[in-house]
Amino acid sequence: MFYPGYGDSWPTFNGAIGMTYEQAGGSRAALAVRQPDGKILTLRDRARTGIATLETSIKNRKRRLEDFYRFWETALKGQGKIRGYVVKEGDDPVRAAQLVTTLLEQGIEVYQMQAPTAFEAQRFFAARASKQEFPKGTYYVSTEQPEGRLARALLEPTTVAKDTFFYDVSAWSLPVASGLEAYTTASPLPATASKVVEPPRVDGKIIGEKHPYAYLIPWERNNAVKLVWQLLERKHTLSVARKSFEAAHRWFGPGTVVVLAGLNNDSLDTDIEGLAASDGVDVYGVASGLTEKGISLGSQNITPIKKPKIAVVTGPPVSSSDYGELWFLFEQELQIPFTALRATDVERADLSQFDVLVLPDGGNYRSVFDSSMIDKLKRWAQAGGVLIGIEGGAQFLTKSKSGITPEVLKTEKKEADKTKEEKEAEKAKKDSTMRLTLYEREENQRLDRIPGTIFRVIVDTTDPTGYGYHKEVYVFKSNGSPYELSAAGHNVARYPKANALVSGYVPKEKGEKIADAAYIIDFRVGRGHAVLFTEDVAFRRFWSGLQKLLLNSVFFLPQPR
Repeated sequence: MFYPGYGDSWPTFNGAIGMTYEQAGGSRAALAVRQPDGKILTLRDRARTGIATLETSIKNRKRRLEDFYRFWETALKGQGKIRGYVVKEGDDPVRAAQLVTTLLEQGIEVYQMQAPTAFEAQRFFAARASKQEFPKGTYYVSTEQPEGRLARALLEPTTVAKDTFFYDVSAWSLPVASGLEAYTTASPLPATASKVVEPPRVDGKIIGEKHPYAYLIPWERNNAVKLVWQLLERKHTLSVARKSFEAAHRWFGPGTVVVLAGLNNDSLDTDIEGLAASDGVDVYGVASGLTEKGISLGSQNITPIKKPKIAVVTGPPVSSSDYGELWFLFEQELQIPFTALRATDVERADLSQFDVLVLPDGGNYRSVFDSSMIDKLKRWAQAGGVLIGIEGGAQFLTKSKSGITPEVLKTEKKEADKTKEEKEAEKAKKDSTMRLTLYEREENQRLDRIPGTIFRVIVDTTDPTGYGYHKEVYVFKSNGSPYELSAAGHNVARYPKANALVSGYVPKEKGEKIADAAYIIDFRVGRGHAVLFTEDVAFRRFWSGLQKLLLNSVFFLPQPR
């Protein structure tokens, strides 16, 4: 219960006594509920519990107030050797600003360096500290402040808990979730830092030519997606660079969006300048299609982007919370409309009107999609559609569920393909399980879960789904089965062979199976694609560092029909 997102833990990190009462049957009880022993619990009983809590607090008010005061007083002394957390703006100052805004809304004091500053610091998950020079704009969060405990809970890279009974999440560091470069430090608040008094605002700008031959939109920032969508909405013609190049004395990686002025209408300059400012994205203007290195802007490796028509499956068997994450990402954060398509309506729907169909996590898709519907999905993908499965949606796309792709889970590995050691280990585990008590079985099941843990993943940044990322990213993984690396598809992202775990709890056996497993796999299905996201990249909408992996598939995989 250390995860600071619960109704119990968040108050505890703010000096209160956090607790949850679930009396009288919760939401299903209405005015009364009969318990298994025949006793009736009423809404009055539930209300009485809350009143009793208030009465007890009043009786102990002196001790409570003294404890509340000591909570804040002792926080000023800091939290052990770590005196602060340092977060760089990096490639995406907007993401850093959003993190700082969240901290400010929690009452946490944040400082920003007004000049380059050097001091000892240890990068998250690095082996040791070293002297670093941090650029102007870097943020510093001190643990020596009233909200020091909450700051530590939100920012610390590695959670340390001996007990393995997790409610559902064992790691959650906000800088890691945001995909930001962060450090711990034993150095005090630098003299060059000034207090951030209001949420930071990041204004994008045009760099270079003002009326150029072409505009270049780098793909590192999350809001580049929003900018590109708004340009497509305004009927502008856009392309994406599939390979790297150097222009305007800057290196542009795969995924850079190219907007040729000659292919667009007269409003382009005004539109792109206004949208760059409001979305916080720097756009580069260049005077020529010739580049300094790499491909030119007339290369065949620069291909058109079409405005995708998106559908997201909803209703049983889809999890309402997982659908809600995608709804919030598309419509609320990015203002990208999509069609909500009930799973039971897919059979009657005209899929030819969509370019992308997303299957969110949920239950058993085979309970709704029979063989004729599976055939319909496959034919749609073969005609050029992009089928995206997330967690349970990805499992549906595997060989044993629908056969749309040949992918198999590691747990489905054929007996003939298993090594002698694997067979012996399975036999030994089965033999020992047969002799366990009921309590021991329950304990084993509890200890065998991955409650929500941070792992390292290697990304192919030359693949469209990996555009805009560094080679190594940190991902959130829950208890889903690991996937075999595919020879038939392209392994866009995979767990490394060693040292995949970076924070949180994982059972030893499951940790070994995750090694060298697939994280994202892209299969060609005729002219289209089936992309398997083995984990939720939009988890609770606080894991913002991974959302572009999904959006890349949406924007860069559909081909003109």
